[in-house]
Amino acid sequence: MISSITQLVTAEFLVLNAIKKNVGSYLDTHPTVNKVVVVASHLIRLIPMVAFMQVMPFSLLTNGAIMTAASLFYSAAIERFCKFRFSMAANFGAIAVEIAKYSLPIITSGLASSSVGTFSKVALSLAPLALYAFAVLWVSNNDVNGPPTKACCSPKK
Repeated sequence: MISSITQLVTAEFLVLNAIKKNVGSYLDTHPTVNKVVVVASHLIRLIPMVAFMQVMPFSLLTNGAIMTAASLFYSAAIERFCKFRFSMAANFGAIAVEIAKYSLPIITSGLASSSVGTFSKVALSLAPLALYAFAVLWVSNNDVNGPPTKACCSPKK
């Protein structure tokens, strides 16, 4: 029984490793696709962070401080040797989404251009989200075009 489980796990590992190697080779030779994958990974990491911000019972400032501290510790402990770092970007993206969500009803109702003051408030609330989008695109481009690194999450020697 245990030997058949071991064989199954070994077979799955070999198959997954082969798929990973083939996909990695493809992404290495197609940098544009690689950038799209990295941007998508940033967005996939953003979704649970936004959900965490939604379920936390505190104010935006308190939730943001708690999530920033947690992301900073995760980044220092886990991501410090990784080429791609997602935790801090996802954290700041979640805060940006929380700030921007207050202007969505104003935009959808068509009131965003009703006055200069309303337009300014909407623009200011969307600015962090625009900054996050720019940062993700810029970081993803630099990560893909940057020098190759050793295996993720292993100490540099």
